[in-house]
Amino acid sequence: MRSQRIKGSIFDEPSLFDPIEGQVLKTKAQMLHQLEDYITERKMNVQAVMQAFGIDAQTAQKLIKPRITAFTIDELAPFLDKIAVHGALRYEVLA
Repeated sequence: MRSQRIKGSIFDEPSLFDPIEGQVLKTKAQMLHQLEDYITERKMNVQAVMQAFGIDAQTAQKLIKPRITAFTIDELAPFLDKIAVHGALRYEVLA
């Protein structure tokens, strides 16, 4: 298989993703990145994540070690809303 250089996000590559799927994945990746940064910067463990977001241990573990397939955008949005209360919300809405 021949490799090729992709400009921008891999999710924008039409040979890999249809435009809607690519946009959804790109948005989820950005949202997860913001949450991961928030958790990492504060050196939060499972207990701290559970308390901060009001979630169970399994969900907290998924946020600490995120996979793009673990959450929907609708599931991630409330977590970002919670950290916005602390002034840490920094994600862009993609058109």
